[in-house]
Amino acid sequence: MHRKAFKQKIQSVFDFSLHPRQVHLSQLLLIFMLLVFLFLLPLVLQIVPVGNKKAYVVGSVLIICYLVIANLLNRRFPEFIAVANVIAISFIIFGFMWQLPYRIQAFILIMYLLIPVLVGSIFLPLHFTVMVILFNLCGLIVTITNNPELQSEEIILGPVAFYIILSGLTVLVTDHRNRLEEERQAELIEKEERLRLYFEEANDWIFTLDANGIITSVNRAMCADTGYTAAEIIGRSPLAFLDAENFVSTQESLDKILAGITVQHIEVQVPAKDGRRLWVDVKGVIFRENGRVTGTFHIARDITEFKCVQIALQEQSEQLEKMVAQRTAELQHTTQRLQTILNSSPDIILLLAPDGRIQVCNPASADFFGKSATIRGKNLADLVVPSQAPTVKTVVQSIIVDEQPRRLATVARRQDGVLRDVDVMLAVVLEEERVTGIVVSIRDISALKEVEQMKDRFVSSVSHELRTPLTNLKLYHDLLQRNPQKQAVYLEYLGQAIDQMHMLVEDLLRLSLLDQQLTNISLDALDLATAVAEWVQAAQSLTENKEIHLLWHPCGCGAQVAANAPMLRQAFFVLLRNAVVYTVAGGSVIVSAELHRMADQPGVSLHVSDTGPGISPEDLAHIFERFYRGQAALDFGVPGTGLGLAIAEEIIQQHNGRITVKTVLGEGSTFTIWLPEIKEIGELEISNL
Repeated sequence: MHRKAFKQKIQSVFDFSLHPRQVHLSQLLLIFMLLVFLFLLPLVLQIVPVGNKKAYVVGSVLIICYLVIANLLNRRFPEFIAVANVIAISFIIFGFMWQLPYRIQAFILIMYLLIPVLVGSIFLPLHFTVMVILFNLCGLIVTITNNPELQSEEIILGPVAFYIILSGLTVLVTDHRNRLEEERQAELIEKEERLRLYFEEANDWIFTLDANGIITSVNRAMCADTGYTAAEIIGRSPLAFLDAENFVSTQESLDKILAGITVQHIEVQVPAKDGRRLWVDVKGVIFRENGRVTGTFHIARDITEFKCVQIALQEQSEQLEKMVAQRTAELQHTTQRLQTILNSSPDIILLLAPDGRIQVCNPASADFFGKSATIRGKNLADLVVPSQAPTVKTVVQSIIVDEQPRRLATVARRQDGVLRDVDVMLAVVLEEERVTGIVVSIRDISALKEVEQMKDRFVSSVSHELRTPLTNLKLYHDLLQRNPQKQAVYLEYLGQAIDQMHMLVEDLLRLSLLDQQLTNISLDALDLATAVAEWVQAAQSLTENKEIHLLWHPCGCGAQVAANAPMLRQAFFVLLRNAVVYTVAGGSVIVSAELHRMADQPGVSLHVSDTGPGISPEDLAHIFERFYRGQAALDFGVPGTGLGLAIAEEIIQQHNGRITVKTVLGEGSTFTIWLPEIKEIGELEISNL
């Protein structure tokens, strides 16, 4: 008796099956093991002692034979091969471990003996994984016992402990995964039972068809309503239950469904067994496998009462049309009264329907938002930016409920795409003590908001730019206190942070003076070619360390411009420094000048060209914005504040000139300063005035 129970217990231990995906994965594992073994075999034979090579060759041949045989038998005996794989991996690892040096043994103890544990957790039940762990642990104990070099606390508390801990975690994870799988299977069974109950107990008709259009199953409601039993319905085509009046149209729809064409719904009249005629609305789902229709699932709802009501509704339609015509006339009269008010207002005035859609708009709204035809029919929330739309919708809904005027400030998009701040006033229109519309008055208040926004942006940008040098100052101050031995290094970094902050403050002050026009600019006649030649000569030191060629191509025209030489020099050096910084060693920076007319006004163009990386289209639109630094500055690691080009642009504008840029990615950029040319002293006096 005990022997029989023991035999049954042993059989239950080995009674498991693999999922087809696991079988496929096992096949891939065997192929992978064969390839890895063939690849590593020559390398292992090189480090094996000469006296053991023959044994290793014999063992390697046996392993290769096993892997080949396992590949052939995996599909037929997948469970047996899975167990054999785990055992074979363990024996292979222990076999190599006994002959390899100490360092490699320690590495194998840490890494390789976890392989059979992981493979077992994937393919075998949990108790097999535990057996593999215990088997490998016994092998570890035997290996350590027979190798005095491994009998140390470093090995016991290191690789062995690591193997035990990670193996235990693998068991816990595998157990958790198995429990989740069992819960998922239980949920699937429960859902299948619910679907079966729904199929049987549903009030609607539910039936299925095979690929040939033959009924394969029906529910209780269909049998009860038609009077037929399930045996009388199953195995027949649904067309067999229809009369000639509905046969042709239903057959066409059924042919489309069986051909894989989706039909939204079918309304058909079905004769019951007792002679009653039932209208049903049939909807369904097509089942496909490999692109071929394998069956369909349909739900049919009894709409006989609905059809009767539809006839009654048809009789009332003429009366409703008369009422709609009368209401339309009243709305037209109201619209005519409001039109005069709308056309005479300088503000934007809209008339909304109770549902919030725009019905009437005045000419001022067309000037702001575009043509009236594009505005009518939209919601008021559609005219504001998306982030403000929920607020506008809430206000419109609340004003309809409490009938109290509302005012809110929001942002609207003009027809040219420009965002404008607007003040919106809403009030309801009451007729016969009910809301028939909403009057909306919109006023552009962007001019009032602009100054406040400029102040906020400036404070935000300055705070952001000051954060980095201040953070560096605090960091290196703390490091200096903790490690005085590196005082020279930290003081150098502190100096760089102070210089960065000083440069930022100077640029901000200079830009502020330019914005407020507090800088006293006196324009004098300046020979541009002579001045630029001196500036280029003074800038030669900027290019010596980078081995860049700095070239000056004068125009030879002797043109004079009205300029403040120090400030113009400052703007020129901003462009020249940028050109040098973004040009790699061996490149060139070319400064040239030429006569150029702009808007029929004679002038001189000063070009600064480089052979750097160019400017991306995304950065090109923002390079003159304050504090903006493009991707190239980040790629090259160039320090700066992002104010140089903004300062240069302000200076050139105060010289009545323009600054432009042309660029080609990968080839370089050309910045151009255009200044009006002066012919006589009188022109200079006029420009100063």
